[in-house]
Amino acid sequence: MSTTKIASRYAKSLIDLAIDQNTLEEVFTDMKAFLTIAQMKDFSIFLKSPVIKADKKIRVINAIFDGRVHRLTMAFLRIITNKGREEYLQDISAQFVHQYNELKGISNVRLTGASELTKAQKTEITQKLKKEGLVYDNVIIDEKVDPGILGGFIVEVGDKLYDASLTSKLRQMRKELMKS
Repeated sequence: MSTTKIASRYAKSLIDLAIDQNTLEEVFTDMKAFLTIAQMKDFSIFLKSPVIKADKKIRVINAIFDGRVHRLTMAFLRIITNKGREEYLQDISAQFVHQYNELKGISNVRLTGASELTKAQKTEITQKLKKEGLVYDNVIIDEKVDPGILGGFIVEVGDKLYDASLTSKLRQMRKELMKS
């Protein structure tokens, strides 16, 4: 079974439990925080190491998270580790955040501009994305400035990339000129 499928199933189970226990928002906050920590190289290697026993991993997870996360989240982390599935925890937490956003109708958009975009420009881009059906009604924009793109912008929605940068257009023109 693929990692994505495994992570998706565990994430769905945790979402269902959190909804049943009316703790979805708390667990969401916990899983976002866990994802940030799980993406750290040392912690990721620790979780995936077959040499380190489950009881030691549980002690470390307890030391880091116990008392800082909701009891449902803590129980989930312990269960996954006891089942020997801790190597999937990073993917499970990422899937949880993804499924939560779908459930709540939230789209995360990464917007890279050559300079900081105005509020009107962001609104116009968001409206075009909504019109094309590429995002939900609630859009969270993660803006980044990269002077290297010279002008225009690049929009990333999920696994799609829309490149309207001047650098990209110049690259296309160069290719066309080289052909002729």
